[in-house]
Formats: sequence, structure tokens, C-alpha cells
Amino acid sequence: MDLSQKPQKYIIPIVYPTSPACAKKARLAMCQPDKGSRKYRKATEALLRKSYAKYKMADKLEFMPTQIEQLLQLKYRYGERWPSSGILALVYLLEMYPNAIISTHGYDFASASLGHYWEKIKKKSTVHSMKREGGFLDQLMATGRVVRL
Repeated sequence: MDLSQKPQKYIIPIVYPTSPACAKKARLAMCQPDKGSRKYRKATEALLRKSYAKYKMADKLEFMPTQIEQLLQLKYRYGERWPSSGILALVYLLEMYPNAIISTHGYDFASASLGHYWEKIKKKSTVHSMKREGGFLDQLMATGRVVRL
């Protein structure tokens, strides 16, 4: 692997809470971010652009469209209020590259640890359902489109 190559772009998910009605009623209108979520997203995008501008990387940012979170609920029937950015990234890749096989690394749902696999910090709780995310990853792997390294 040539580590001297730099990414052409950085795709950043900004997660918003999904209404429980979204997964139950499976209608696009129920899955739209509310006004507060849209305001939060806009502020987060501005902050990230400013932060990345310090490193001359702001022009390489691409924010994951909110439609990915809607697809997660409507097409993939995920049904959880707060998906992790990792789950959103998988759905984004599956949708953007329909003929690709996606390799994953670092999803450790069997562990009792709630921190990220690369961090030393351990959390006491999380807004994500690790059981649901693990089951969802298993579903994706069963299709053959997602594999674990």
C-alpha cells in the first residue's frame, strides 16, 4: 500500500436523530431531519470547513447527504434512532458503489467495551444500539456485499 498518496476527498457523516415514526411508517416525510437537526448540521459543516481550512483541506470535504440516513431507515429498515457514523458509512458505500464488495475492520460488537477500537477512552454508555448494529452488519455480510477483514 502506498501511504504517500493522499485522499482526493474526505466523506464526513453528520448523524441526526431519526424519528421513531420513520422506521414504523416507512414514509420519506417521516424521515426528514427536523429544523433543529438541519441547523445543527449547517453549524457542524461550517465548523469542520473552518477546521480543515487550517490544513488547506476544506475543498476536499464532502458531507454525506441526509438521504443516506433516510435510506438506512426506508430501504434497509434499520429502525434505530441514532445510527453510528460507521453504519452510515457502510450504507453510503453500498449505495455509491453498487457493484463493489465493502471490506470492514474494527466493528467489535461482541466486546463489552463501548469505546472506539482505536481509542484508549472507554465510555460508560452510548446512544447507539451495539446489538442492533452488530445484527445489521451480519445482515449486510449475509448478502455477500460486505466482508470482515
